[in-house]
Amino acid sequence: MRLLLILLLTAGCLGFQGERPAAHVVGDGDTVSLNYIVRVADSGLLFDTSYEALAKDPAVPKVAWFKVGEGYGPLIVQVGSGRDPPLERGVRGVGVGEERKVTVMPEEAFGLRNESLVRTLPRVSAVPRVEEIDPATFRGLFGLEPANGTARLYDWDTRVSVEGGKVLLEHLPPSQYERAVPNGVIRIRSNETHLLLDFVPVVATPVRTRGGIYITILEYNETSMVVDYNHPLAGKALVYTVRVEGIEKDSKKG
Repeated sequence: MRLLLILLLTAGCLGFQGERPAAHVVGDGDTVSLNYIVRVADSGLLFDTSYEALAKDPAVPKVAWFKVGEGYGPLIVQVGSGRDPPLERGVRGVGVGEERKVTVMPEEAFGLRNESLVRTLPRVSAVPRVEEIDPATFRGLFGLEPANGTARLYDWDTRVSVEGGKVLLEHLPPSQYERAVPNGVIRIRSNETHLLLDFVPVVATPVRTRGGIYITILEYNETSMVVDYNHPLAGKALVYTVRVEGIEKDSKKG
């Protein structure tokens, strides 16, 4: 969020006509509080904001992956500290209560789209009903010491057999299995030798993985799906509206 705000104000569009007394505008050494709204330029959808009421308003159109967070309120910046140089340069000369709109081009925001990140992947995965792995792999996968018996290694029971330095896993899923995941539903079908994990995706809804990567499933058919690993705002310009709420002047300047 802060990175985008820095990018916003690097655009250098916060100048004024003429000059005003330094006591009335942001200068080096000042501590500034500011609020902001970020929208996608071509659609007007809300992407981010410091205004809690706006974030929580169901009537405000938002990007599909928008989530209401915590800690809303003005962002505090010390100008000239060197901590956020582009942001500090951007607010110089702006007065309290003044609002500016700045367009940030894709190159400065989330970058341009990379079509090599759009890939076709199988939609159905086949898992052998009986697998053979070594004990070290078993420990690494499940954090357990392999032992004979039935264990809940996945969302279903698995019969574990330790034989001759190998671990046999016999999967025993229920006759009907369905699990909702953030970007779709996983169902299990089976034949004599394999479990078939059938992933039914939700199309065009970006999902953020635990690793921070967004994935969007563009389309799918019986056997495959087209997955986009670009950030959902890649290739998109952003429009920031920034308002300076307060200026604490640098006391060292007297």
